[in-house]
Amino acid sequence: MSNIPTPTETGASQIVSKVVEQEPHVIKKEPLNTADSRWVGLYKLTYVDPYGQERFWESVERKTKRTNELTVVGIVAILTSKETAERKTLLCIQFRPAAGVKCVEFPAGLIDEGETFEQAAHRELFEETGYRGKTVSNTYKMSSNAGLLNSATKLVFIEVDLDDEINKNPKPSLEEGEFIAVVTVPFRNLNKTLQEYEKDGYGIDSRLASFAYGLEITLPYIAEIADTSWVLLPGSLC
Repeated sequence: MSNIPTPTETGASQIVSKVVEQEPHVIKKEPLNTADSRWVGLYKLTYVDPYGQERFWESVERKTKRTNELTVVGIVAILTSKETAERKTLLCIQFRPAAGVKCVEFPAGLIDEGETFEQAAHRELFEETGYRGKTVSNTYKMSSNAGLLNSATKLVFIEVDLDDEINKNPKPSLEEGEFIAVVTVPFRNLNKTLQEYEKDGYGIDSRLASFAYGLEITLPYIAEIADTSWVLLPGSLC
């Protein structure tokens, strides 16, 4: 059975998970020199401030050399079906050793060398959830954590037709060492669902949280203008 609970009162439901034998946890933490690290390095930056004074900053950068301007892509899946006007999205839950907890996130991943961010988005969506879809739009380039990282990301909105035969029985293609549970959540209950997960000790990805709060704040006004409530509007999510 799965170790990932879902707050069912918000309409969330788990669709994909690996059976695990124990809760993942960190068993050791020790200093690591940049020369000995495989994936990221710690660097000291020297820069000049607006008054011409030299200052220093510490940053973390990925060691993998790439020509892509972007490093990471996130996916906002929009699940559609003729059976209902309600729109849902996909969330991934996995243990993040650096945070020390299971985190709730949008599907996401690194952009491979020679790959466009849109190609990476569709590849990651399929690998992590088993679903395929079509691109609706994407965001502008965003900083992941400008105070620490030089990494940049975009969110890609992908519409997933649940009535399409290719999406009838989604099967993720997870890499060795990946343990990801996938849940579906109605957009109208997204923020409430995340609040329930946070109460249960889960970490919430900042991009997902910002999206959820923005959705909760704005959609009631959109629904009021359209004289409807949490249903499909032309070009909308709910």
